[in-house]
Amino acid sequence: MAAKKRKTQAQGRVRAPRRTPDFDHALDETIRLLDSVGETGLRIEDLLAATKLSKSSLYLHFTDRDGLIAAARARQFEQIVDESIAGIRQLVSTVSTREDARRALHAATVFTQNLNRQAERVRRVAIVAGTVGRPAYKKSLTGAQTRLTDALTEMFAGLRARGLINSVHPDRTIAAFVQAYTFGRVLAGFDSKLSKDDDAQWVSLIDDAVEHILFN
Repeated sequence: MAAKKRKTQAQGRVRAPRRTPDFDHALDETIRLLDSVGETGLRIEDLLAATKLSKSSLYLHFTDRDGLIAAARARQFEQIVDESIAGIRQLVSTVSTREDARRALHAATVFTQNLNRQAERVRRVAIVAGTVGRPAYKKSLTGAQTRLTDALTEMFAGLRARGLINSVHPDRTIAAFVQAYTFGRVLAGFDSKLSKDDDAQWVSLIDDAVEHILFN
């Protein structure tokens, strides 16, 4: 009789639905922690507390701590690239004359070179530096970076085809040059003797270079 009662009770229990691990949330939290404390300061315990995931499910999906960090950084880089491409397309949509092209490129320079964006530049340096010794991670970043260079190349090619710019240099070389001085701007944040007018002086220098390269 007792056995029958236990069987009836067991049959009456409703099993709680199994919780599906939210690995997208885990990546977002990892990005937040990386931006806050960096790779060396990232504690898996803090991530588990924030996401309610188990360590076993986390490592089953990402292999290990290194795999998790690489996946988070790759996602972060993809987001940077997507935002940049959206900005490029918006810029091109406003251009119909050579003067429009000058103004648009100047506005893009003012925005991207501002020292207030130093944190974003440092973050990008950290993401790229993290590819050392991580071939799979480097491959994923290479794909994203190529998409960005493609978008810039297409922008310059489109402006050239419409007669709005002219240059003896290949469009892809110009695209690489623009990214090079933008990426290198990070060094200004480590200059203890930086002029208070550095932003304006830097933009003026780039405007002169762009004028010579694209409009002369």
